[in-house]
Amino acid sequence: MPAAFRRSVVALGIIIAGAVIGALVHRVTRPQPTPVTIETTELLISAPLLVAQHYGDFAASGLAVALRMHTTGKEALATALATPGGYATATATPLMHAAWARQDFAILATIGETGDGLRILARRDAGIQVAADLAGQRLSARAGTSAEFYLRSYLHFEGVDPATVTIEDLPPEVAVERLIAGTIAAACLWDPHLQHAHAALPGGLSELYDPAPYRFTWNLVRTGPATNPVTDQRLLEAIARASRRIDEDPAVRAWLGERFGLRAAERDAVLNRFFFRPRLTPGLIIAMEDGARLLVAADVAQTIDFSRCIDASALFAVDPNAVRLVR
Repeated sequence: MPAAFRRSVVALGIIIAGAVIGALVHRVTRPQPTPVTIETTELLISAPLLVAQHYGDFAASGLAVALRMHTTGKEALATALATPGGYATATATPLMHAAWARQDFAILATIGETGDGLRILARRDAGIQVAADLAGQRLSARAGTSAEFYLRSYLHFEGVDPATVTIEDLPPEVAVERLIAGTIAAACLWDPHLQHAHAALPGGLSELYDPAPYRFTWNLVRTGPATNPVTDQRLLEAIARASRRIDEDPAVRAWLGERFGLRAAERDAVLNRFFFRPRLTPGLIIAMEDGARLLVAADVAQTIDFSRCIDASALFAVDPNAVRLVR
C-alpha cells in the first residue's frame, strides 16, 4: 500500500474517530430534560397544560412532562400527595380538605379560572324548575370537590334547608347514569358530564345556576418540600407561554376546539369564559376559608391559616405582577 494512501486512510480514521467522540461528548454534556409528572384531568380548564405539552412549551423550558389524567381534581391531588415530589391540579375545595388534614403541599399558582364551571342538572319530570323544588329530593355531588361546595352553597343562598334533601356522594359519570335512570332527581356536574347528560335526555333536564356562590379555580400544586425551585419556575414559565398562545393564536384555539369537540361557532364563546394565566390572588384563600366554614363547620380564624399553603416564590420570580397577595 503506497505510503501516501496509508496516510490518507489514517487521517480519515482520525477524522471519523474525532467526530464520533465529539458526538458522544455532546450527548453526555448536553443538559437532559428534567422529568416532571403532573396529575390532572381532561377538562377544558386544563388547557394551559395540554397546550404547553402539545406545542413544546414544556420541552423548551427543559422539562419532560407527563400528564396523568384523572376524573376529578380531588383524585389527582390524592395521587400526588401519595407520592411527594410531584405536581397536581385541583380546585379550592380539595385543597381546603388537604390543608385541614395538615398534608404537605404548596399551591404555586392558579392557572385557570371560570365563573361558569358548574351546573345543577335536574329532571324536569321530577317537577324541578327552581331551587325550592329541590326540597325533598335525592341529589348528587362528589364529596370533597367543588361540586359539593357549589351545591351546598346554592342550597344555602336559595334558602333550601339541607336537612330536606339527600345528597349522595357519586363519581360524576355514575351521577349521570343515575340521573338518566331517574334514581336521583338532580346532580351538580361540570363538562363534559353536563354535555353527556343533556345528550342522553334532550329537553328533559333543567339547569339551576347562580354564578355568585363559587368561582372555579384550577390550581397548580407541588407536593412535598421545595427541593427544586428552578423546576417550579420553569413549569410556570411554560404555562404562561401556553396561556398566551390560547389568548392570541387562532390555530391553538382551533386545536383545543377539536380536542374537546367544540363546534367552530361556539369554540371562542366557550374559551372566553375562562381566564388562563398563572396568578395568585386573595380570592383563592377566601374560597378555602368559605369551604371550611360550610363543609367542615370550622372557625377558620382560630384553626388554620390557609395562606401558609401558598408558595408564591416561583411565580414572583417569573412575574412579580402576577402575585396579588400581602407578602
